[in-house]
Amino acid sequence: MPTPTWAPAVAGGQAAADQLNQLLGTHPTQLVYEGSAVATGNTVAQASQYGSNGQYLAQPFVLATGTAVDRVRLWVADAGAGADVTVSLRANNAGNPSAASLASIVLPTEFVSGTARWVDLPLRASGLTNGATYWIVTTAAGDATNRALFGASGAAAPVLKTSTNGTTWGATATQLLHRVFAGATGLLVAASEDSGARWTELTYDGTGTLTDVREYVGVFRNTRTLTYSSGILTGVS
Repeated sequence: MPTPTWAPAVAGGQAAADQLNQLLGTHPTQLVYEGSAVATGNTVAQASQYGSNGQYLAQPFVLATGTAVDRVRLWVADAGAGADVTVSLRANNAGNPSAASLASIVLPTEFVSGTARWVDLPLRASGLTNGATYWIVTTAAGDATNRALFGASGAAAPVLKTSTNGTTWGATATQLLHRVFAGATGLLVAASEDSGARWTELTYDGTGTLTDVREYVGVFRNTRTLTYSSGILTGVS
């Protein structure tokens, strides 16, 4: 029998039969590795931040290598309790992001802290056009107290655009800090199941040792830190 569609639990809700039936088969899983950069990106030191409250953000990039994207990195922090933000990969439409998403995923606030870091997002799309422009788009979320903060710097094109409604866009004079990768080489950095309905991010130290595991399953989110002694795992917190 075909695997039933993924049915997430609902906070405060009753258990449903579909939540058990979905365990009768395996669900599609995509493993995402470090790979290689396929766009120039922007890794200049952060000079400013754009909050998710009341505005959509759209960072364009040119797909310089290949015809696929597997992973997007964004420099993210949060304010207050943060906010869940949907991040999507979109095609270009007359100099603005298309309304349709090629891939999308929820970046839960639990994955982010007040200290900014690179977050690896498994946004996968194939059959793209080499040399074409694509967009990384984040949705409006949160408020003036609780919001996600996206780092930005530099003024080189292509520049970030913002919108209050997700349809009318205005250019800024800077870029989001971002990187774009594809390929199955290097360390495993993320896994995406059921087109991003559930996903896991893995982070490592400079020696390639796994240090953090973050899991998103709808309303359930877990962040765990691994500690070692002389190279032996001694704790998970």
